Amino acid sequence: MESYLFLGKGKTAEVFALSDSKVVKLYYPQFYERLFEVEENIVKNISLAGTPCPTYFGRMVIGNRTGLIFERIHARPSLEIIKKKPWMIHHYSNSLAQIHYKIHQTVSDFLPNQRSKFHAMVDFKKNLLGNRTERLHTYIDTLPEGNSVCHGEFHFKNLLHSNNKKIGIDWTNAYKGCYLGDVAITVLRLQLPLDTKNTSFIISLFYRRFQKIALTTYLKKYQSLDIYKLDSLEKWYPIVSVLLLSEGKTKQNKWLLNTIDTIF
Repeated sequence: MESYLFLGKGKTAEVFALSDSKVVKLYYPQFYERLFEVEENIVKNISLAGTPCPTYFGRMVIGNRTGLIFERIHARPSLEIIKKKPWMIHHYSNSLAQIHYKIHQTVSDFLPNQRSKFHAMVDFKKNLLGNRTERLHTYIDTLPEGNSVCHGEFHFKNLLHSNNKKIGIDWTNAYKGCYLGDVAITVLRLQLPLDTKNTSFIISLFYRRFQKIALTTYLKKYQSLDIYKLDSLEKWYPIVSVLLLSEGKTKQNKWLLNTIDTIF
């Protein structure tokens, strides 16, 4: 791997530059079987749908690892920029809403299905949900469906800004369905409490203040674009709370479970 420039890594893969115009997302061997085919199917179909995402070029093998080749976007995630320039929070919150709306205007019949995805997540997180599991399964079947492309985890870390392009990245959790569920995921993510130990009161105060600005700006902008004004958004909160539950995130999980219980 010494011949390729390392750009970054996540839980399932590392990203290397192949050239000035292409990168490879190289999966760790233990995740290949479970994730590679799923994500390859997703990126092929969102590209065909015209979704604002990096161009997909195919696959390649390096040693014992397989990767997906994408267009290289010379830009930083919006979250990194906001951390250094917090006064830009309004600008990037507006962009988050604009690109999210643009994503939802594209459609695909070949992505994972919303209902199947949500049912699977309830089963996967049943240890965290306790006796809520059966009620949630029943509730999923009452929610409207659709064929909008939904990112599944759209937030500042997954929005890239370059001089002439704004796109979403990290499409592992993408699915087709009703766009309101995808908006609800972003809305709840923008409200999650800090879950780090020994956080000072001042940092917590600033964090909540920036969350409020981001959430208010995002919702106002998206509502200005949506003819239905995000009607009935709250009905999605119990299900998307399940998607955001995570092992070890005690404070956030308590908040999310309370969100489920408040609406049910």
